[in-house]
Amino acid sequence: MRLIAVPLLLLAAAALSATDAIMLADFEADDSKVFETPPMGTIVAEHAKHGTHALRIVTAADAYPGIAFQGGKELARFHERPLFCMDIFNPSDQSVTFTVRADDAKSKDYGSRANDDGYSARPGWSTLRVNLT
Repeated sequence: MRLIAVPLLLLAAAALSATDAIMLADFEADDSKVFETPPMGTIVAEHAKHGTHALRIVTAADAYPGIAFQGGKELARFHERPLFCMDIFNPSDQSVTFTVRADDAKSKDYGSRANDDGYSARPGWSTLRVNLT
C-alpha cells in the first residue's frame, strides 16, 4: 500500500470565504468518523491544516483513486453552493491523479453520470475545487 493523499477539510461553498462555507467534515468531532474506512481511510493527528486531525487515505499502488458523490441526497447539499473544495496534503514527491465522479438519483451507468479524470494533487498542499453544477 502507498499513501496517496491526506484530504483535510471538506467545504461546499460558492466562494472560499469562511462565512459562505458549509463544513461537511473537519475530522475533529465524533460525527466525522463516518468518513473512516479502515485500513484505507483513517482519522489521524498528522498533516492537519485546520484543527488537530486529518483523514489519511491509503491505497494499493494499482488502485484507481477517486472521489465519488453518489445519489441525489448527497448532491442536494450543493444546490445553493455548488463548489466542493478539499484541502489535500500529498506527502509523495510525485503528483497523484484521480477521478471525480458524480451520480444523481437517475444515474445507471458510466454514460449517465458525470466523470472527470483530470484532477491531480501535486506534492505538498493543494486545494481540489469541483464545480458540481
